[in-house]
Amino acid sequence: MKSKNCLVLFNNSWGEVDFILPILKDIHDKKNTIYSSFKFIQMLSQKKNYQDLYNILNKISLIIETKNKNQKTSIFKLILNMLIYPKYIFIKLKNFNIFKVKSYFKNIKSNETTIKNINFLKNSNIKIDTILCADWDANYFYWIREFPHAKFILFPHGIVLRGNFMNKSRNISDKLFRDSFKLRQYQLSKFPKKTILFSMNKDELDYFKKFAPKNIILKVLGFPRLTKDWTKYLHSHRNISNLKIKKKNIFLILGKKTYLG
Repeated sequence: MKSKNCLVLFNNSWGEVDFILPILKDIHDKKNTIYSSFKFIQMLSQKKNYQDLYNILNKISLIIETKNKNQKTSIFKLILNMLIYPKYIFIKLKNFNIFKVKSYFKNIKSNETTIKNINFLKNSNIKIDTILCADWDANYFYWIREFPHAKFILFPHGIVLRGNFMNKSRNISDKLFRDSFKLRQYQLSKFPKKTILFSMNKDELDYFKKFAPKNIILKVLGFPRLTKDWTKYLHSHRNISNLKIKKKNIFLILGKKTYLG
C-alpha cells in the first residue's frame, strides 16, 4: 500500500498530544509520514514541561516550526480572512463575553501561525491526504479551505462527562451546552462530506447527535492512551524500576467546571 501524508493539528493543550499519540504511532508504523502543526506557538514552547510526550511526537512526526522572520501577517488581513465566514462572526458576536476579550485577540493572533504553517506545506509541495483535528469544536476554516480534498478526522482529548447519562447526576443545566449547538453545527457543516467525528463512548456520541450535520460520520473511538499495549510502550521508555507503589490511589483533577459539574 502506498504511504500517505498525514497532518495532525493541535489546538491548545498537550492533553491533545497525550490522547492521539497511540494513533499517530500506529499510523507511523504503517510507513506513513506525519506532520504536526501547533496553533499556538506558546504551546510548542512548553515542550520542556512535557518532555515524554514531545520526544515521542518528535520521533514519529515532523513538527512544523515556522519562523517569524519575513513572514509577518497583518491583523487586517487576518480579520479579512475571517469575514469570509460572516455567519461564524455573527454567532460569535451574539455570544460575546467581555471577560473573554483577551482570549478572542489571542485566537485572532493564532491564525497568523496557522497561515504560516499552511504556506510551509504548500510551498514545500507537500500533498496532505488525511488531517486529524484536535478539539473538534475549534475553528479549522483555513485548513478546510486550503485542503478541500483531504480526509478530515476529528477527535476529542479529554474525558468530558457531558452526555445524556452523566447529565442526570450533574449540577449543571443542559442549557449550558445547548447554547453552543448553533456554533458547533455551523463549524462542523464546513467540513467535507464523510468527515469522521470520534467520541469517547456511546453516551458522548448520543450528545454529538444533537447538533452534528449530515456531512459528519459519528464513531466511538474509546481511550487509546489507556490501552495495555500503549501503557507497556510508555513504560518501556521510562525508568520506573525504583518506583515503589504501596497503595493504589486515584487522583482526580478537574480542569473546568463543565467537565464534571
